[in-house]
Amino acid sequence: MRVTIVKVGEEAKVRFPFSRQIIEAVREMPGRLWNPDEKYWSIFVVDIPDFKRRIESMGHTVLIVEDRQSYRGPANSGTNQGWADSLFTAVGPDRVKSVYRALCKVLHPDADGGSEDLMKELGNAYGRHRSQ
Repeated sequence: MRVTIVKVGEEAKVRFPFSRQIIEAVREMPGRLWNPDEKYWSIFVVDIPDFKRRIESMGHTVLIVEDRQSYRGPANSGTNQGWADSLFTAVGPDRVKSVYRALCKVLHPDADGGSEDLMKELGNAYGRHRSQ
């Protein structure tokens, strides 16, 4: 199971599919809060390394994203990766093509809820990752 941590300032938003084991690990973190409206746990950024070690010791994968802009917005130039680059890096080269095809079905502008901007970003990231 993958746990995604999005760093936003001094706060880190933790998202994951329902798991009692992970919820217990989050509850052990100091200063953790539950946001019922957006459905995520919040921990302090300084606690990420300890939390990551706990989650990985349970056999789960942890994806850490630097900020909400790089997680949801257009790909940034320079060293920051966009959400699509982070995704392709996380899934590995063997799954890039299948993940790309699955997301194309959802993000295509002709699909219900699709987005031309997200589709372009996905295509650009796929072009960078498919040859790796």
